[in-house]
Parts: sequence; structure tokens; C-alpha cells
Amino acid sequence: MSTIVAGVDFGTDSVRVLLCDGVTGKSISTGVSHYRRWKRGEYCDPRKNRYRQHALDYIESLEKAFKKALAAAPEHTATRIAGI
Repeated sequence: MSTIVAGVDFGTDSVRVLLCDGVTGKSISTGVSHYRRWKRGEYCDPRKNRYRQHALDYIESLEKAFKKALAAAPEHTATRIAGI
């Protein structure tokens, strides 16, 4: 049983998590979560060309994306994650 590596990508409006085999690099599962506050337009003012994100969006969305990726992965995948 090989180890699992998690890749994380923080984008403009969402975070994506990829779980892959640490030896072969084969994709196991993915999860995506959009930033809640960003989606509602909070902390942004397009008239002033101001676009901001809230730090909690990163934390909350990372947790949701990880949970989605783990839910789509085989059982016991979480115990095999060796790195992010």
C-alpha cells in the first residue's frame, strides 16, 4: 500500500485538492470548494476596482475540498496521506 500525496491549489474563487499515489502519481480523487464570501461579493467593490478575499474563505474552503476529495477516495485514504 503506497502513500498518498495531496496537492492544493488556491485560485481566485475556489480551492482545489488532488489526492494522488505518491509512487506512481496516479490521480485518486479531487475536491473543489468555492469561496463563500467571494461568491457573495463580500469585501469587493467593482466600482472602485477593489477585489478582496477573506482569510476564512481559504480555511473553510480547504477543509470542504479535502472532505470532498476524501469522500470520493477509497476507504482509509486519509490514513495514508504522507504530505501536502
